[in-house]
Amino acid sequence: MQSRVLSQQAFSFPLITKDIKSSFSQALSFNERRNIFLGKLLSPNSKNRYKRYLGAPIRYAGGKSLAVGLIVELIPSDARRVISPFLGGGSVEVAVANELELPVIGYDIFDILVNYWQVQLKTPSELYEKLSNFKPNKREFQKIKERLKQHWKGEKKLDNLDLAAHYYYNHNTSYGPGFLSWPSSVYMQEKKYSSMLKKIKNFEASNLKVFKSSFEKVIPRFTNDFLYCDPPYFLDGDSKMFKGIYPQRNFPIHHNSFNHEALRDLLLQHKGKFILSYNDCSTIREWYKDFTFIAGDAYSVKSGQKRWQIFLYGKNRFETDNAFQSMNGIGQLLIECINLYPDSFTDYQKNKIDVFADNLDVRNSKARNKTQTSDQKVIFKYKDKNLGELEMRNSGFNHYKEVLFVMNKKQVLDLLLNNIKVRGKYKGKILLYGDADKKFIHRKNIF
Repeated sequence: MQSRVLSQQAFSFPLITKDIKSSFSQALSFNERRNIFLGKLLSPNSKNRYKRYLGAPIRYAGGKSLAVGLIVELIPSDARRVISPFLGGGSVEVAVANELELPVIGYDIFDILVNYWQVQLKTPSELYEKLSNFKPNKREFQKIKERLKQHWKGEKKLDNLDLAAHYYYNHNTSYGPGFLSWPSSVYMQEKKYSSMLKKIKNFEASNLKVFKSSFEKVIPRFTNDFLYCDPPYFLDGDSKMFKGIYPQRNFPIHHNSFNHEALRDLLLQHKGKFILSYNDCSTIREWYKDFTFIAGDAYSVKSGQKRWQIFLYGKNRFETDNAFQSMNGIGQLLIECINLYPDSFTDYQKNKIDVFADNLDVRNSKARNKTQTSDQKVIFKYKDKNLGELEMRNSGFNHYKEVLFVMNKKQVLDLLLNNIKVRGKYKGKILLYGDADKKFIHRKNIF
């Protein structure tokens, strides 16, 4: 019997299996190594079964660092080596090579990424020295990004060591992270950068080999081997992912052109066992309907009597968590929302607008006829007039199970203008209210 597993990275991990448990009783030394590793990886809290695995030296969007424990659990004990057609950030592959001591052969289609891995594995000290000459600041970032872009376009080629250093610096200090992306304030710090470079210098993985090739060539070459496959996620149909991210969301040429049907056909023909990480959507479930889906959680829901807390994260989590970078820009949107607030809570308290809280009367609606339901809406009243309404909209097929929030523009403006003083003007045309003059980008021109 063949063993095949399918998982999803994001908020859940459905897995597909066939007869994996039957092989767990074999190869005791492998099981011992696995049990020791998983025991160390166990999470001290109940949010996730396992902690994030931090053994790989590179950050990677869509990486499986948080899923390593779950995936390692399901590797058959009779596996003698692991073939990975989609290496990427290599979290699972490094864990298998270093913690389980199995030989791993990793492949990727992105030549610049493959070059980084080959240099990292062969000459980590030289790579460390190169990176030590770079400084973690925006000016340096732009210089390195420009040189990397010239190489990418074929205008001015870098040698292998320089290319690996430029790629790592640009990628690991960027938001996302992403190839030719923009700098992240979290990683533009001397202490953080120094910590990353120590991992580069000390990284070893003698059981891991990396080469450039496509999955169309790799999978047929290893007919009977165990495969771990982490392809780009499916984008069509009811997939929650709508935009490719490889090698970068602004030019996702490796993602948008990915042949999911070819991968499906090759895996269905594969004689060996495999684990396949994918996103959960109807197309993927239909294609792999003959396999068993095993679910696990990347993020748990905190339950209370009145609400579910999905997550409670700060800016650093959104900038560093790979899952938020593979969700069509949601991570960046949340960061931009956070950046709108003052740096300190004390400043926030001083500048907070209490106009609505001080002036609005909040009530529940009352039914006026048989077609209406009392308490269907929350009404916000100002001077005994409706200023806004918040309601569950279930008015027909096009508007079912929706939340509608509307406000009366004239009354809202009247309320704000009557309670917040004008503090300045810009070029005689723009009025600045409240503390807006402190944040206005052209503050020096205000008169």
